[in-house]
Amino acid sequence: MCRLAVYFLILFLSSCSLYPEENKSGLHPSLSNKDIKLISIVGDLPTPPKEYEWIVYKGLAFLKPIFWRVYKNNKIYVSTPLPLTQEGQYEAGISVRTIRHIKAQNGISADKAALRLINIIDKKKTTKRLIFSKDFTKKVKLLRYRYQDTSNPKAPFIVHMHFLIDNEQSYINIFDYKAPVKSWDYTWKTRALFIFNNLHPVDFL
Repeated sequence: MCRLAVYFLILFLSSCSLYPEENKSGLHPSLSNKDIKLISIVGDLPTPPKEYEWIVYKGLAFLKPIFWRVYKNNKIYVSTPLPLTQEGQYEAGISVRTIRHIKAQNGISADKAALRLINIIDKKKTTKRLIFSKDFTKKVKLLRYRYQDTSNPKAPFIVHMHFLIDNEQSYINIFDYKAPVKSWDYTWKTRALFIFNNLHPVDFL
């Protein structure tokens, strides 16, 4: 199994050892170059609706509901309206992660790697593919993939994955929205669709 598949399986199947985002209000007020760049990126984005704020993470700017909790480490960002489970997983919310240097580390293009990742999920016995679409006509290619997972029959869930793929820069940016099956239709229409319609690729931070 290639390094990419191992990397993804670790992220997908195991706890991410996420920790809550720290409150930085008491830190020294001086701005780093990264802070200045972040302010510039957010300043160029549209004014967010009242209940949302712009987040920039791993090459993607997106809207997050201001009351959602945030957990992250150096590999994944998660925001959820509910606390994490005892296993460190989230039951509903969004996540962002980026896989870089794919060609150098795995010897395949980023778009082929993304298709392999989807194939890994498809092969799970508890997974059912619901939606698959792609647009490879632009420099940054797009894949949309939705699946239902019944690994816990009492609490099945649906995940909608949005892949932004750049073969030239050799990275995949993966934005997920996850919710229980029983509330999927409502949360997709009232929350997720709005978030997905306001994703903006940015320079990596």
